[in-house]
Amino acid sequence: MLVWLAATATAADQVVPIPFAPPATVPLFVSADVVSVRGTVKGADCAGAMDAALAALAEKGTIVRSTVSTEDVTLSDRAVCKQRVAGDNVSASVVDLSAFVVTPGAPASVYPPLPPDRILQVAVLVGALSGGGIPSARIDALDGHAWVRLAGVTLEEPLDRRYHDDIGRAIQAYERVPQWVSGWAKVLETVPEVAGAFFEVEVASEDPTVKRSRQVELFRFVVPTGPAREFLRGATNDTQFLAAVRVDRATDPKRRNFEPFAIDLESLAPEPSDLAVRGPDALSDDDLEGVDDEPDPVD
Repeated sequence: MLVWLAATATAADQVVPIPFAPPATVPLFVSADVVSVRGTVKGADCAGAMDAALAALAEKGTIVRSTVSTEDVTLSDRAVCKQRVAGDNVSASVVDLSAFVVTPGAPASVYPPLPPDRILQVAVLVGALSGGGIPSARIDALDGHAWVRLAGVTLEEPLDRRYHDDIGRAIQAYERVPQWVSGWAKVLETVPEVAGAFFEVEVASEDPTVKRSRQVELFRFVVPTGPAREFLRGATNDTQFLAAVRVDRATDPKRRNFEPFAIDLESLAPEPSDLAVRGPDALSDDDLEGVDDEPDPVD
């Protein structure tokens, strides 16, 4: 009896086409995600359930492509309409859909229109660099260009302001830059739609002899892809590299009141920091092995 009832309940399920045609182009995104929604309507109405699911997807962002699932972004052009059976009648129709969606950026001079497959490819690459997959992919606009926003870091211990002035604290923040650059520069050479990447270093400092002297500031390093790769190859040292990098400081992290900040290593007389003459250990392509330039095909 139970077997017969189960067969009756699933006999009304239907495989139906997804009436969605991808746009010819989609602007480069500010953020991206792969989401899943459900459309439910009363009665035997698969078309209505499909419309409800597509409407729910549209609320999540611009639909770039329907996917097999949130884990499998292969293109899907059909879905199952599950019909709930109550006695001899269909009580409800249900369609579950997954899709790759984005929040498009503007203007087009910063966020150019791209084919849907390229948008997905960029999201996969940037998401891999960010460490959290497609939902972690972020692209921000600065100075009329698109930049990948990667996760920032916080210095573990407060710096002593008696020994670290503004420049000294900035240099401590900069010490995190070379290793960070090595994680993305080769990959972003394959993404000419962005100018490079940026990240922020949170620095706390205090004077132990003064009560309530603790302060927190953010140093933001905006690094173009070309100079980053030259730096990694050992073609430039820190002073030359910093000349191509935009550095900003926010003295109030909550307000994010960033202002340009100059790190002039050569001015640190009488004993210049060794950063002024140090270049990174040159990295060959073998050193970056394991970071794919291109993601695996998505279809």
